[in-house]
Amino acid sequence: MDNTEINICQASDSYLPIVDGVAIVMKNYLEILSNKNRLCLVIPKIKGGENIEYPFGCEVVRIPKWRWFPLTGGYPVSHIRIHKRLLFKKLDEFNPDIIHIHSPFTLSQGLIRYAKKRNIPLCITIHTKFESDLPRTTHSKIITHMMMKTVKHAIQYADAVFTVNKLMAEHIKKTYKLPNIKISVVQNATEMLPYKEKEAAANEINSLYGIRPEEKVFIFISRIVTNKNIGFLVDTFKEYVKINDNFKFLVMGDGREFSWFKKEIEEAIGTRAIFTGMVHDRTLVQKALLRADLCVFPSLYDTNSLTISESACNFTPMLVIKDSTTSIDIKDNVNGYLSENDPIAFSKRMSEIVNDDVLLKKVSNNANKSLYITFEDSCKKLVELYRDTIKKKK
Repeated sequence: MDNTEINICQASDSYLPIVDGVAIVMKNYLEILSNKNRLCLVIPKIKGGENIEYPFGCEVVRIPKWRWFPLTGGYPVSHIRIHKRLLFKKLDEFNPDIIHIHSPFTLSQGLIRYAKKRNIPLCITIHTKFESDLPRTTHSKIITHMMMKTVKHAIQYADAVFTVNKLMAEHIKKTYKLPNIKISVVQNATEMLPYKEKEAAANEINSLYGIRPEEKVFIFISRIVTNKNIGFLVDTFKEYVKINDNFKFLVMGDGREFSWFKKEIEEAIGTRAIFTGMVHDRTLVQKALLRADLCVFPSLYDTNSLTISESACNFTPMLVIKDSTTSIDIKDNVNGYLSENDPIAFSKRMSEIVNDDVLLKKVSNNANKSLYITFEDSCKKLVELYRDTIKKKK
């Protein structure tokens, strides 16, 4: 096995303290890859970024952003044309063997130009269904079309294309009309390790949030935005409360629609709703998963949610929509649960699941065995792909 050090540059159009799935994936990649490789991280310069801890030895290049650009859904847009010289200078000093971009837009376009000019291998991970996300963000068909062309250009230029599961790979080929492109799968994962004190964790969550031990707990961990199908959850709990009342709904996350979602859920189920906001304490998130009976995740937008591995690590099965991208590795009543895309059907499945303790325990164990993946596992595959891409570029 080749264990030589690689100079790896990773880049994205957003990073912590903006918390989303891509940022968490990158953070874990950096921490693990830094053990045996040299790292450079290229990200926008945003407020609070100077307080983020980075792996020892990781060089961080922050590119200033436009403050006024209105069509980004809260994400920064970097001054890449103005600061191209700064970017190229910093990258020349670092001397990357490979560049890995996690988004295809402004900042990453600068990395593509650099890779092309210096003949450095470049890979891209497509984490997102942009055709679903961009119309909500830009509110413009013309701008959406232009940005989708930018995504396609980045995919076509890249020496290697990665995504999070086989279904997403086929989706990319179809969406961008690239049927013959090779796409490698690197699954999302979790940094969480099995937690031995489950009873103590459950008791702590009960005490913290005022949950009775006999109450069933449903958990939703996500950014609170429309494309996570949060309206579906509102309709689901309006139905569920008609047939069950001994439960709590624990929501961990924040986002543009947080206030709306909180108001609608509380109107539907009252004090059974618990909203924590964004939780940065990962141990607390893990303890909440250990207490929960079921993770409800009706998103049709997500590709390979981090919640899958996080829940599986903590023996908490997921209920997802049948035939969604998230459902690809979930087998109904085996290692998770599936529902039709209907709030009434979803609420009935919730009731069936939490009232069958024998099957729930079996499914929980199977979820842990088959869906729990660590970032250590993902990074092993990622490094193999890096080495293969570098070798082919020579």
